[in-house]
Amino acid sequence: MQKSIVTEIRSYMKIYEMLRPGDRVIAAVSGGADSVCLLWALQKIAPELPAFLRVVHVHHGLRGEEADRDAAFAMNFAQSLGVPCQVVSFDVAAEARKQGRSTEEMGRILRYETFAKLAGENGQIAVAHHANDQAETLLMRLCRGTGLLGLTGMAPVRGNIIRPLLFCSRKEIEAY
Repeated sequence: MQKSIVTEIRSYMKIYEMLRPGDRVIAAVSGGADSVCLLWALQKIAPELPAFLRVVHVHHGLRGEEADRDAAFAMNFAQSLGVPCQVVSFDVAAEARKQGRSTEEMGRILRYETFAKLAGENGQIAVAHHANDQAETLLMRLCRGTGLLGLTGMAPVRGNIIRPLLFCSRKEIEAY
């Protein structure tokens, strides 16, 4: 009998000691398959510890009505699971111009600043990076001529950022 993906995520999280009883966890939910899977699994796992789970969706102000639908989906999905959700909005393009950065870089900076602020000093930030993201990260680092440290890829835990799906492929996530 094949293990469920939630069981595998639970085991992976235990191996890397991603959560402890009483932890506060911010789940970064974009509305895509990866973050929906992450939230679904965390919603099943958090009560067992217990850990206190909430969702944060960052609206970048870049994709108009499509982004509005993603924010509404994240809010409604979290609500359907009984998980509090907060949508935080930015005008990433304007902020990127002001700071002389790319929109991609500015979006990442604003997301992680938001997650850190809302998680607080002792909170965990769960992101939905998966095995395909890991492979892409390694390839990009190789192309840039990274040293040995760059070849390690993303860590399952880095500070208060946890990656419970890092062992899963995108195909497995979508199938689930």
